Amino acid sequence: MAVAATLDDDALQRSDESRAFEAFWRSLRRDAPVPRRSDFHPAGARHLLRNLVLLDAPRQGSEHALIRVSGEGYNQVAGVNMRGRDHLDLLPQQYRADAVATSEAMMATPCGLWQISPFHLARGYAVRVEMTAFPLRGEDGPDCFLGHVRATDGVTPVSLPTPLGVAIDTALVYRYLDIGAGIPG
Repeated sequence: MAVAATLDDDALQRSDESRAFEAFWRSLRRDAPVPRRSDFHPAGARHLLRNLVLLDAPRQGSEHALIRVSGEGYNQVAGVNMRGRDHLDLLPQQYRADAVATSEAMMATPCGLWQISPFHLARGYAVRVEMTAFPLRGEDGPDCFLGHVRATDGVTPVSLPTPLGVAIDTALVYRYLDIGAGIPG
């Protein structure tokens, strides 16, 4: 499923970095469609660490998405250290239920997600950020998403409040990524 972007812009295409991240995630899979959280070892992702994000998968009834790991590149784009923050707190209230529903769908199907969203920054401008995420099954803890986040071209004025230093707007373009189980319908 893809949401059509109204912008005619090459920056709204999936990057080689996003594809390399997907190849890395696929290398974690052994005998199941979704790797376990313990299958991910940061040392195996040295070439990607700068832009990696590991966060809890928000679920109905426990609507939190704690950011466990935030790479230097992600922190640099946001202008603040994102580790320990709740990802859902960065979204306007009207988008949070959809984010939880997307999380549920990604864990149930399972599948990945690729999107480009504006990050509104306290510095007074917004940057477009490419985000790619794939699920990791929790063993003794919550299910997680391993993500790759990188800034793309394009700067616009801020239009969302940024009380936490950054706010994430609705996606300009997104699509589920089939990992062999189909995509949510």
